[in-house]
Amino acid sequence: MYLAIITLPLLGSIASGLFGRKIGVTGAQLITSSLVILTTLLAIAAYFEAGFNSIPVSIQLFTWIDSESLNVFWGFHFDSLTVSMLLPILIVSCLVHIYSIGYMAHDPQHKGLIGGLLSTFNMNMLVTANNCWSMFFTRKGIGSSSLVKFSIAFYILESMIAYTLISFPSDFTFILTFLSDFDLNCSSFIVYQFAPVVVYANADLQKVDIIQENKSKSGIYRWTNLVSGKTYIGSSVNLSRRLAEYYCYNHLADSNRNMAINRALLKYGYHNFQLEVLEYCDPSLLIEREQFYLDFFKPEYNILAKAGSLLGFKHSEETLAKFRVRNHSEETKQKMSEALIGRKRAEGSGIPSQKIEVFDLKEDTTTTYDSFSAAARALGIQRSTISMYLTRNAPKPCKGRYIFTKIG
Repeated sequence: MYLAIITLPLLGSIASGLFGRKIGVTGAQLITSSLVILTTLLAIAAYFEAGFNSIPVSIQLFTWIDSESLNVFWGFHFDSLTVSMLLPILIVSCLVHIYSIGYMAHDPQHKGLIGGLLSTFNMNMLVTANNCWSMFFTRKGIGSSSLVKFSIAFYILESMIAYTLISFPSDFTFILTFLSDFDLNCSSFIVYQFAPVVVYANADLQKVDIIQENKSKSGIYRWTNLVSGKTYIGSSVNLSRRLAEYYCYNHLADSNRNMAINRALLKYGYHNFQLEVLEYCDPSLLIEREQFYLDFFKPEYNILAKAGSLLGFKHSEETLAKFRVRNHSEETKQKMSEALIGRKRAEGSGIPSQKIEVFDLKEDTTTTYDSFSAAARALGIQRSTISMYLTRNAPKPCKGRYIFTKIG
């Protein structure tokens, strides 16, 4: 139904504009008037569904622009505001087309002017567009439709006076349209820098959409507290996994992650938060883009003013060397020893190590070790590998070579 509201005026325009001679004046009248009436009726139905019942509908057809830092989807959005704007557009268009059957009955360009239904199509596109780039494109379509109407009217009037009256306003309108579109184009670039790519108005009801729609995507996100207006900006190489963590109570309540945004989510609840994906970008640009948004929006829930993470971080060789040769002074060792004197071990601590016997199939030798750790160090394997082998009673030798047996 919603796509029909968009496409029916276009079909009527094509029928009357391209096939006007074949279908005749009466055919053009019936087709265009019927389609615009049907479109109006569908818009009224959409008004009751999306307007009165507050059930917004979003339709995404395809990706229009796909680049590293710019992703534009061609789609439509119907909500209470959209359908409220569609009704006057379509009702007026409907009345004009019905009225034109009578007052333009003897006009030789009648079929061409009825092709002005193209303007109705572009107006519908402009109202229902879900991003600034689509609005800019359809705005140009409205200007082109106006010029088509002027050109048709010019051929009706053959005198030079008529040319002056029609051509000058047409050219003046074209200049104004160009200037306004240039201004809109500049505004679109400015708005693009800050307008979110996706908005989840209710983080509680849209939990499933938030996790599913951001799988295998990296980017910048923002939490907005609808009660206090405070915000938090973060980034992740895997948005789906990061955002899913916010819906885990154990993660939010973990004292090791005592973040302001976590406390706020627990205090106010998800229904009082809006989540926005500010930008999808390459993982290598995450820190740079996050810092850009931190500097501009200055979110209150962010404690650190500098973006950063341990993603791919490595200590320098100089720092690692300091770690290796770090030795406490004799004075420090003495103080540590005195602090431990008289301390009692916790109950259950100091349990004796488990001795283990290792049979090497390759060397045909048996060796006894005082603990799992000693055996793991000697064999160059992980302690957990030995523990898992014994726990599962593995039938095959570990690494195809070792057989472990507990002693005692």
